Amino acid sequence: MRTDVGRGPLELLDLRGFTLPLRVFVKRETAAKGVRLADGPPPLPKAAIEAAKQAETPLPSGRGGL
Repeated sequence: MRTDVGRGPLELLDLRGFTLPLRVFVKRETAAKGVRLADGPPPLPKAAIEAAKQAETPLPSGRGGL
């Protein structure tokens, strides 16, 4: 199905019943109080940390070291 005319791809999404959310991003100042926002990737599971301790090539050092 081509969507080169009209509103383009959004028109096809309307036909499928898709609606865009009103808000996609949340600004830091509007985040809930007491909720800490992550500055980096999520923490590794304990099993991954234990496996990294046994590996020949260790994990790079960073926040929250081994």
